[in-house]
Amino acid sequence: GVNTATSWLQEKAKVTELPEISGNVDIGIGSVDYDLNGITVARLDMAQPDVAFQQGSGVRVDVTGVSVAVTGQWHTSFSIIRDSGSFDAALFDVGVSSVLLLGSDSQGRPSIQIDTCDSQIGDIQISFHGGASFIFQPFVDHFKGQIKGKIVDQICPSLNEGIGSLEAFLAAMNVSYHVDPSLFLDVPLTNAPLVQDSEVEFDLKGVFYSEADPLEPPFPSQEFPMARPADRMLAMAASEFCLNSYAYACLRAGLLQTLITDSMIPDMSPIRLNTSSFGALIPQLPKIFPNMLMELQVYAGEAPTVSLQPSVFALSLTAGIKASAVLPNSTLAPLFTLKLVREHRRRSPAAANSPRVRQPSHY
Repeated sequence: GVNTATSWLQEKAKVTELPEISGNVDIGIGSVDYDLNGITVARLDMAQPDVAFQQGSGVRVDVTGVSVAVTGQWHTSFSIIRDSGSFDAALFDVGVSSVLLLGSDSQGRPSIQIDTCDSQIGDIQISFHGGASFIFQPFVDHFKGQIKGKIVDQICPSLNEGIGSLEAFLAAMNVSYHVDPSLFLDVPLTNAPLVQDSEVEFDLKGVFYSEADPLEPPFPSQEFPMARPADRMLAMAASEFCLNSYAYACLRAGLLQTLITDSMIPDMSPIRLNTSSFGALIPQLPKIFPNMLMELQVYAGEAPTVSLQPSVFALSLTAGIKASAVLPNSTLAPLFTLKLVREHRRRSPAAANSPRVRQPSHY
């Protein structure tokens, strides 16, 4: 991530035009007004930033030893004399130290802003070209400190502008994602990221919805313990609320049902989906509906539920099977309905050896 950010910053700097710099310098026989504009970065050399979490606020980013080469245009006026040309400048030992605050907006999107920013420049070298620059150049040492100060004053505002662009990108980021044409997943932040000395925690509320019938799940989200492996860079966890919202969304979307017909049964099967085969179980069936095809509507009576306990995984299913006979006119005659209730429980042997546990916010 740091490598990517460094590369992005270097590329961004090359296409960024820096603000205009103007001032004046006393050359002994009067004051020369100068203006430097069209300033662009020709080269930016920087090591990886030093990034560290700052508990309770955000991320501290320190960039040191940066070298920057810039080019631009210069304009001077001395009494009625005006002149212009180009210039090259090299900035050495540029350093920036800033603290970035991590937060979330009202829609659950991440946000970022600068809390503090300090900048400095070790030295600056300027070469003027064109016009009467041969007259102007000897006086550089008299006002390069002034130019250096003006550049220092613009570093943090320029950084703030760049962070503003990132904030605009985050503000437009989706927090809803389509899983398939029937379902979508909402994953907004429930609060601002929690920054500790050595880690940052993002609490999201993952909720699945039916695209056609996006009702809130009829059960609340609750806090849950999350194992925190000390030897992992990234730890993720999903609660039973998230899993159960998926099952509920599938139910609302009509995905937890299917129709079984005789054409779906392999030809070599001795059992067919007709009243004759089912006569072995229900003798009256072939007498009332002789030699007729059947259909089985298999459906979930209610959304399956998952229960996640420290050492037990439990899955509860309630299903129904509705059998119908296909009459000669292709209409259906209801035959019988079966209701199935099943609870599957499985112990987790790894639970006893789970790492330390802390209590995050709602998921």
